[in-house]
Amino acid sequence: VRGWITHVEWGIDIVYDAEDQTGYLNTHVPIDGTDYRFYVVAEEGPQYLSLTLYNPLFIPEDRTIEALRLVNQINQRQRVGRMAIVSNHLQYRALIDLEGCEPGIEVLKNLYRNGYYAMKFWMPHLGKLIFAGVTAAQIHEELTAEETATRQ
Repeated sequence: VRGWITHVEWGIDIVYDAEDQTGYLNTHVPIDGTDYRFYVVAEEGPQYLSLTLYNPLFIPEDRTIEALRLVNQINQRQRVGRMAIVSNHLQYRALIDLEGCEPGIEVLKNLYRNGYYAMKFWMPHLGKLIFAGVTAAQIHEELTAEETATRQ
């Protein structure tokens, strides 16, 4: 994790808890001019690495069910990581088991890139769902039509 932070030149460091044998990175990252909460947790004991991004957009209570339907659609399309609604915010999370391997900078780089582009792609759709009252089914139909047109 420290090697990746140096590589991306963020000038921050992880907090290491020696008792838990866990390193924590907690910062903000910009995506399309908006700050997203960004966490990396490296657990030495079970040898897990997790990356989590939270969007800044609050999902109102009356749009939660529709947002959950959208999350279900998103997760059917995702290859790496998964989306969830946590504290009324869209969360991207990827967790990998590193037991028996020495991860390089590319591992975290790829996890970060996948989360970054997932949020970048899905945020406009979540915005339409929240602010324009569009349904998850309408978003699915729109994306399916775009994909069909692209293939032709």
